[in-house]
Amino acid sequence: MISPDIREFLKVLVAEGALALLIIYGMQIRHELRQKMWITGVALVLVAAVAVGAYFEFGWKRYGTFMNNHDFYHYYTGTKYAPEIGYYNQYAASLLADHEQNKVFDTKSSVRNLETHGYTPTREIFANQDAIKGRFTPARWEEFKKDILYFQKRVPQAKWQQMLRDKGYNGTPVWSMVTGTFTNSIRTSNDPGMSALIAADPIILAIMFLFIWWAFGPWTALFAIAFFGTNFVTDFVHIKGALFRMDWIACIVISMCLVHKKCFGLAGAVLAYAAAARIFPAVFLFGMGSLACWDCLATRKINRDYLRFFATFFITATLLTGLSYLYYGPALWHEFIVKIGVHNKDISTTRVGFKYIFLWPFESFGDKVRGFEAHQTAWWCCQGAMLFITFFAARKLKPYQALGLGFVPAFFLTAPTFYYYILLIAPLLVFLPEPKRASNVVGASLFFITSIAGYGLHMVYELNFTLCFLLSSMYGIICLYMVGVNLMPEKLIGFAKAKLPRPSGMVKHFAGIAYVALLVGLFLAYRGTPEKKEVPTPIPTEAAPTPVDPAAKTRALRESMGKSIAAPRDDAPSITLALVGDIMLSRGVSRDLEARKLDYTYPFLATAPLLQTADIAFGNLECPVSGRGEKLDKNYTFNAAPEAVEGLTFAGFDVLSLANNHTLDYGLVALDDTIRILSENEIVGIGISEKDGPQEPAILERNGIRVGFLAYVDPNSPFGDAKEFLPFEKGPVKALEASLTRDIAALNEKVDIVVVSIHWGIEYMDDPDEAQIALGQFAIDQGADIVAGHHPHVQQEPTWYKDGLIIYSMGNFVFDQRSRPKTLLSRLYTVTLTKSGPTFAQYRPLELVIKDWQPRPTGPQYIPLPKPGK
Repeated sequence: MISPDIREFLKVLVAEGALALLIIYGMQIRHELRQKMWITGVALVLVAAVAVGAYFEFGWKRYGTFMNNHDFYHYYTGTKYAPEIGYYNQYAASLLADHEQNKVFDTKSSVRNLETHGYTPTREIFANQDAIKGRFTPARWEEFKKDILYFQKRVPQAKWQQMLRDKGYNGTPVWSMVTGTFTNSIRTSNDPGMSALIAADPIILAIMFLFIWWAFGPWTALFAIAFFGTNFVTDFVHIKGALFRMDWIACIVISMCLVHKKCFGLAGAVLAYAAAARIFPAVFLFGMGSLACWDCLATRKINRDYLRFFATFFITATLLTGLSYLYYGPALWHEFIVKIGVHNKDISTTRVGFKYIFLWPFESFGDKVRGFEAHQTAWWCCQGAMLFITFFAARKLKPYQALGLGFVPAFFLTAPTFYYYILLIAPLLVFLPEPKRASNVVGASLFFITSIAGYGLHMVYELNFTLCFLLSSMYGIICLYMVGVNLMPEKLIGFAKAKLPRPSGMVKHFAGIAYVALLVGLFLAYRGTPEKKEVPTPIPTEAAPTPVDPAAKTRALRESMGKSIAAPRDDAPSITLALVGDIMLSRGVSRDLEARKLDYTYPFLATAPLLQTADIAFGNLECPVSGRGEKLDKNYTFNAAPEAVEGLTFAGFDVLSLANNHTLDYGLVALDDTIRILSENEIVGIGISEKDGPQEPAILERNGIRVGFLAYVDPNSPFGDAKEFLPFEKGPVKALEASLTRDIAALNEKVDIVVVSIHWGIEYMDDPDEAQIALGQFAIDQGADIVAGHHPHVQQEPTWYKDGLIIYSMGNFVFDQRSRPKTLLSRLYTVTLTKSGPTFAQYRPLELVIKDWQPRPTGPQYIPLPKPGK
């Protein structure tokens, strides 16, 4: 099977071939070199054929099938059971159906709340199951269970856990009504029928390209196929092999074709379906409306063609909306409006549009949210100005081009997820059909260039905010070109109607040599792209930090900060304990530090004063600090260089948990190095034992108060522990009730305060699951005073339980995760301790800055968590 890198390389090859043929074709058309066009035509047919293969990933299949199980589940059940589950209960009903059959989903976890985009603990869903199931008839519930079982069996268990935490089904009730006629007729047990549903989107695309052929000719159709198959956003499997996900873009393109063929009434009706099914395609009316206005001003009368177009659009849209309203009732439309409103308010790392160019200057995720809210006036001024300019640009266009110009307001007014930019095929048709103009060839070339650039950028950037910002910038350039080339006087853009130069022999030979050299260079770049290094090159240090002597930590620095909220007065001696979450100094953290020639103290510069003022500082070290060892065969492996300890000592850490799912990523060699390196720098690593025997606790004394630390991994948390560690004689201690009881009882005899660290919970969940809650309370019941949790990579709210404090998850302290905005937010907790236990707690909100990987306080002061009764 072809590897992902080779597939991307082949797509770039096809896109570059199509780009070269487009330029040659433009020259041949302009200079009427008809006798040699057959060669170009044959080459274009071959390129288009390979582009079709590129769209189908050259035969690669995810989970052994072309069906996109993730997307198909959402849109099949979302349309078939729209009356029963609406827009809020898709995941809740799926969980209940799962629980009555295979019980694959972790019932102690949470699922996405599709009304709020938060998370709902499964216990709440089970408590409300009668109301959820009551919307089904017994026969429909049994059918629903069969459908859930069908999709559940087609994906790995871990994938099924993810599917119920996505963002649900987002088609309009009109789309549900139309597609529901198919999903209600074809059961999942009907294999030929399901195959037909899978084939629906390719058939829709084939019809779209046949319309392009009919309206604009074979050359335009073949170039459009070549672009669509190699468009960078189609490199991902999000909507390939899905259910009727291509209908809206096909309708936009077909509407352009019908307008070109003077079928204005039918064109309006077709575009109306796209708008009723997906809402935002209605923006494409803007260009046509602008042209109609200019025509009316020029002729002093209303053009009947435009009148037919808009009349059929509004009549069709009204009829479709009204039918869906009658079919489902008002409740479904209300739920859709609420859900899509919440969905659109999200600031995501994988969306594309002018909004994400506007947000770029705001550095952190929190700044982006606050900055967008604070600069609404500037935002709307930009929107208004661009719409005004686009209105003027439409006056020179043909009707089908004006319809395609709707891409500009779509880019500026909406910000859909990146894969919706399959819609680039529509503005491409503004340029492709008339290649005699140099400006049209340049315009069409921009689309192929952005795809080629997208693949190149993907070699450097993951699919995240940075890559989507760059895509937004490139698509913004296309928008500016579309407007500019039609807005400026032709004297100022002399190439608008300029003749393309006749290709000389030397030019053709030079172009051929350059093209081959480009392909060879790109191939070597792909072949030479190194794997992500887990063991970084030692980072040059300009000035070694002065190690912090724990005994030298003073309260003077805390007082100089002036930010802490005073704890309740207590005459008993007290100390302050600081706690933070996951610390990972490998992978992207080390790469970005090295690229900027920074040392490992840099990530801790903003928080070191907060940690150093505490009497004891604790965190979870989620990577070995070694640079040696043999990498295990697991999905994610980390190994920081020995120099990383400089940052940990500079920050002032006293105790670090090693009980997590990455501590043995490079075997015992790296683990032993880590323990030794930490010890040499007066940091105690805890949570490791042989064969789950008693661990050696860390015991520290400050101001006459003895504090003991224990650390564990929860073997019942998904990925909290690592099965790859089983062969080793030594490893993280498992949080079994017997072990907790034994270790806490033994430690309580030696210390005044017991702190238990646990690596647990469900990644990216905002709320602790039932297992976390039960285990945390059990630890407190056995005698622990504080339970400090980590592993979910996001924050989970703490709670006081009896006389103890349970912090379920502190979030990422230093970590290079960026695909989910919530992973950039964390907290630094401080707890006031006396010999009788914790008396007061507070936290400082932090936010990681991408590329800096430096957590920085986001507020001017600590937020108190006073103990009940104090």
